[in-house]
Amino acid sequence: MRHYAETVDVRAGVVAGIEGPAQFVWRSRLYLVRDVLGFWVESSSWWRTGDAGLGERQVWRVEAGQGRLTSRVVADLALDPATNRWLLLRTYD
Repeated sequence: MRHYAETVDVRAGVVAGIEGPAQFVWRSRLYLVRDVLGFWVESSSWWRTGDAGLGERQVWRVEAGQGRLTSRVVADLALDPATNRWLLLRTYD
């Protein structure tokens, strides 16, 4: 696993019957989401936000690739609803 926390551009859509990220641009490369492997909400610690319930972000674990013949990557993409900003948090080998 590799940690990044880098901003990515995400286009939402429906993949495998789930509404969420359908494609994203990371490091100037377009990735198409092939499958949504998981979805959850992460909360930051209450002492960091100063108020319970703030600091939550939605996280999608997706399998994505640049094309049909390229290898695929498993990545965690997070949406911060307060800023509407997407981050690539982690990739898995």
